Amino acid sequence: MPKQANLVDAAVEAGVSRFYPSEFGFDLTTPFNSVQPAYKFKVQIQNQLKELAATHPNFSYTLISNGSFADFIFDVPPMVFEIDPHNHTATVIGDPEAPTSYTSYEEYRL
Repeated sequence: MPKQANLVDAAVEAGVSRFYPSEFGFDLTTPFNSVQPAYKFKVQIQNQLKELAATHPNFSYTLISNGSFADFIFDVPPMVFEIDPHNHTATVIGDPEAPTSYTSYEEYRL
């Protein structure tokens, strides 16, 4: 993600008013997700954006969190999640009350 950090700095310097980082995935504003090692660089970008928006009034950003692509969690062995769609059950890791979202890949096919 160092390249995206440079891109953010360049956008501010060039006077870009709104930046959309490469955030597609889980909502990293939730505490459980934000501390996962896999998201370290994305969280750093979010912090960078927050700091720059606070010091540059004409600069803003939008985070897009679409969740996992549900189409793949059943097809990729070994399954990342223990989900049994036939019995309507799932093994939950972490807080079972925490909100989560999934996106269907089919929605993006033209």
